[in-house]
Amino acid sequence: MSRVACVLFAALVGFASFPGALQAQVSSSFTPETAYPISLASPGTALSASVNPSALGTLPGWSLTYSYVAPADGTSHRDRYHGGWFATPLGKALTLGSGIEFARARDGSQADQNGFVLASALNAGPWLSFGTAWHMRSPRDGAHDLHAADLSLSFRPSPRFAVSVIARDLAPRTPQLGERAVRESVALAAAVRPVGDDRMVLEVAGKVDADGDLGLRMLAQTLVPKLGRLAVAGERTERNGQALWTLSAGLDVRFGAVSLAPGVHVGSSGDQVGW
Repeated sequence: MSRVACVLFAALVGFASFPGALQAQVSSSFTPETAYPISLASPGTALSASVNPSALGTLPGWSLTYSYVAPADGTSHRDRYHGGWFATPLGKALTLGSGIEFARARDGSQADQNGFVLASALNAGPWLSFGTAWHMRSPRDGAHDLHAADLSLSFRPSPRFAVSVIARDLAPRTPQLGERAVRESVALAAAVRPVGDDRMVLEVAGKVDADGDLGLRMLAQTLVPKLGRLAVAGERTERNGQALWTLSAGLDVRFGAVSLAPGVHVGSSGDQVGW
């Protein structure tokens, strides 16, 4: 395990040295697709298609997910975002997922986009899965469609521990959405379930993009009887070298196979609250 951790850490440090154009990035958030604080290593829904495609391999059955994010200034969620995703296992070895995504910029950067994602996860066993995703983004300013790929690996050596490494927005060049760049990035997430199941999840994640902007995120989830899954996350991200602090909280209420998971997020100033 120590050798695996060293290799993943070296990959993150090495990626930070990659050159890139110093332009505003599309999003600094770990999870711009949702306001509810989800686990990166194991999102548990079809949203994995966009967040961590290798985690699709942990889905026990089909999943249909819709998410809407209302942004707040001073947080990592600066754009209005909504989308829908569907995923289903095809046997024990393969899971497929897809989704449609819409983002609307609020800063005049013309980064509005309509998008599509197609993802898959290949299970090498109950402890290891590989994932790929293809993103197509169509800018609303009439520019050419953008294409990028995600690659990820999820390692689950025991019911108490999981780790994922996720490379996002891989492309031959740095695509542009209006005035913003779609930067390549690498994220590493490690989750611990102290009691061996989803009653409690603790996770720490870090990321770095091609221009060296860093991010750190800590999350805690706990199952509250007769209420639902309570989640809290704090993240520090960078946008062109400027630090952003975002605190998120949410409650995932289950009605049988149906889940409703509202969430809110606020920055360090507390001026605005998004949801």
